[in-house]
Amino acid sequence: MRAVDCCRGARLAGSASVADHALKSDPSNVTGLIDRLEARGLVERRPDPRDRRIKGLALTAAGARLRARLFARLYSAPPAVAALAKGDQWALRDVLQRVVSNSTGEVSDPSRRTSSRTTDATTAT
Repeated sequence: MRAVDCCRGARLAGSASVADHALKSDPSNVTGLIDRLEARGLVERRPDPRDRRIKGLALTAAGARLRARLFARLYSAPPAVAALAKGDQWALRDVLQRVVSNSTGEVSDPSRRTSSRTTDATTAT
């Protein structure tokens, strides 16, 4: 998913060296990945207008469609969660945020919490 996450609009990370860093991978691995994406028609190499020694990467129309489908699937709720009532979904979200917070030591983002939704889901008897 990191390779897809590097994409910004119609551009993919800008260059292979930027992708190396973003993917935390060896340059030869990234080159192979880019070669395979290019062979499938998902990205294309383009000369950088500021420095012709650098090849930039851009999503093709097919690559942009695939990226959109992947992100739509990634950010949609699994069927078992989608079947829950909205209040139960909010309660599950709150519990899972606490689990992550407890395991990582990070404080969950209180601005994303809506007290009325949380209260409704947790105080129902």
